[in-house]
Amino acid sequence: TSVWLLFIRSYRSSPITPDRIRFWQAIYLIAGALTGAMWGVTVFWPGIFVQAEMLMFLIIMVFAVAAVALTVLAPFYPAFVAFAMMALMPFAIRLLMSGEGLNTMWGTIFLLYTPLILLSGHNMQRVVLDTIRLRFENLGLVHSLTEKNAQAEQARDEAERANASKSKFLAAASHDLRQPLHALSLFVGVLERRVSDPAAQSTIGSIKTSSRALENLLNALLDISRLDAGSLQPRVATFPLLPMLQRIVDTGRAAATDKGLRCRLFARGVLVQSDPDMLERILSNLLSNAIRYTHRGGVLLSCRQQENQLHIGVWDTGIGIAEREFDNIFKEFYQLGNSERDREKGIGLGLAIVDRLCRLLNHPLNIKSVPSRGSVFSIELPFVRNQQHRKQAPEIVAHYSDDVAGLCILVIDDEALIRQAISELLDSWGCLVMLAESEQQAVEQISAGRIPDIIVADYRLRDGKTGTEAIERLYIECGKRIPAAVITGDTAPDRLQAIEASGFPVLYKPVAPARLRALLSNLRDTV
Repeated sequence: TSVWLLFIRSYRSSPITPDRIRFWQAIYLIAGALTGAMWGVTVFWPGIFVQAEMLMFLIIMVFAVAAVALTVLAPFYPAFVAFAMMALMPFAIRLLMSGEGLNTMWGTIFLLYTPLILLSGHNMQRVVLDTIRLRFENLGLVHSLTEKNAQAEQARDEAERANASKSKFLAAASHDLRQPLHALSLFVGVLERRVSDPAAQSTIGSIKTSSRALENLLNALLDISRLDAGSLQPRVATFPLLPMLQRIVDTGRAAATDKGLRCRLFARGVLVQSDPDMLERILSNLLSNAIRYTHRGGVLLSCRQQENQLHIGVWDTGIGIAEREFDNIFKEFYQLGNSERDREKGIGLGLAIVDRLCRLLNHPLNIKSVPSRGSVFSIELPFVRNQQHRKQAPEIVAHYSDDVAGLCILVIDDEALIRQAISELLDSWGCLVMLAESEQQAVEQISAGRIPDIIVADYRLRDGKTGTEAIERLYIECGKRIPAAVITGDTAPDRLQAIEASGFPVLYKPVAPARLRALLSNLRDTV
């Protein structure tokens, strides 16, 4: 035992090389043979056959030692063979040579036992080797999976960083583009009121069309950002569906007629539960998309009742969509058949917005399509069964008088061009205008005794200040809460959340003059 322990300790401390492995195999083989011989020679002790009890004890011990050696030496089979032959065969030969009946029987048993235990050792070696092989394969698999997981984590981190960079770029680009576009929209509004020449009015109309196209793109980007930021929350109400559907079809009919298409509505009056603005945006996007990709035939907006759900569908006889593209069409900027990015075919954000809004409202969105024959986009939403007991839904469109003449408006914006544009526009409406490029300038004007009726502040001001902070400070200076609104060109999710949380009415750049006037009119009613 001491020799074996010495061998094991020496083996563990030696380097593992091919030559060293062969050396230790030879040592292990010799050690196995010598250990077996030590047990085998005991049968040749003088007088061993005279002491029957001693002989029986040795026979039992050799059988037991051979069984133990099976588990210890079998992983290196040659060493086990050497041990078994040197331990068992001397007993078999010596007992058979004794000529006595009982000893001859034991000698025969040893002859039969030796090949059996050698076969068991061979099987055990195979099991051990398979176990070791599986262990290394599992270790390799674990290493491979660990490496792949690390690569997946790295790829996910890179994708998240890329997505964050994309969002940051879009937010910065959108804000910077909205500033001049906002000023352009205001200047066009001023110009439209001052110029009466028909030719000039036609040119102004073309400018407005081009400006509106860019505004639609930026607004779509803003919608995507607001949806991703979670700053849009549905305001579910019960309202009549038919007027909304009629309004959507009436709006889309002009574009359909220009293409020689029929645009029809098939619906009946029901009350539904949803967010009116979001639902109208969903259906408007689906209808305009259907008209855009239909070149003959027509489009149909329909609704039908099925148990407690109402299915609103937009049917078209357009180009259709292959099933493999069903998931792709809801991705941002993905368009079928528009590799040249023709703006007349849209910008590729309409269906992405539809998908996000449907998820937000929990209205399942379904699609069926056959290429070259047409498509059906449908959504499911709950409707009110006991409609006679329901209160009439509030009107979706606010009614107001747009007379804002005589109002004193404080405008806070750090862009000189925008201050000039909005000043001229407000002046053309008969408003009194106070201009400030910073929170401090606004405070100085308030301190001079000029109290405005309404405050309109850009959200992002200089020195890290925000419009909401400026309004709150002016409340303190005035000693009262003045009706106020925020204008922003930001699309960054964190800023959108902060703006929505402020509670102030918000207009998103570029602001059309009509929308600004409507806001001022609504705020005037709270003065």
